[in-house]
Amino acid sequence: MIIKDVSIRCCRHLPEGFANGKLKSSTDGSLEFVVVTLTTECGATASMFGFAGRSSVGAGHQSFSAFASFLRGKNALNREQIWHEWRTANRWWHHLPIFSYGPVDICLWLLASQHANQPLWQYLGGFRREIPVYASSLVLDSTEAYAQEALEVKNAGFHAYKIHPPGNSVKEDIEIHEAVREAVGPDFTLMSDPVAPYGYQQALSLGRALERSITHGWKSHFLMPH
Repeated sequence: MIIKDVSIRCCRHLPEGFANGKLKSSTDGSLEFVVVTLTTECGATASMFGFAGRSSVGAGHQSFSAFASFLRGKNALNREQIWHEWRTANRWWHHLPIFSYGPVDICLWLLASQHANQPLWQYLGGFRREIPVYASSLVLDSTEAYAQEALEVKNAGFHAYKIHPPGNSVKEDIEIHEAVREAVGPDFTLMSDPVAPYGYQQALSLGRALERSITHGWKSHFLMPH
């Protein structure tokens, strides 16, 4: 399972209804990502998408310049060895963002499961055939938009919804969380991921507002990753 080729596609998902496919600014709602594909000498391939920050072209070129020469000629089954060698190489020479290696690692797992002639879930041990999944918001433009999206997520069969509030004011963010809870009802799990916009007192205010939602008889609760 010798890695023969590495390709990276630079991709952009445009918001619905975007005129002419031309970007207006870095905050126009587009989502940048890359797709990494590894191909072995025996013809096996695996692909996985990954985060690209604000520029898939920039992330793609930087990743390709580092990964192509590093991975070619290596045995895809030596997944742990490759990881440790990459840590050293990246620390000394490449300095890629921490998210860059993720798609490569997943591709190596996929290639190993193909080599074992097993689906990945079974190759990993086969403990579960299904796992609960949640949907995560981006930063939306209104309280109503969050509530509507959360309800759509619930109705689509997801197990939870994660709110990324704007972080402009804690008062607005609390109102968004309350509106989302009102929209989905008491039994649907919600998560809050403000991405560190608050000082201590603001964070405490939001936390206590979410805590009140639990004590008011709602069975479900908010989980706060940050």
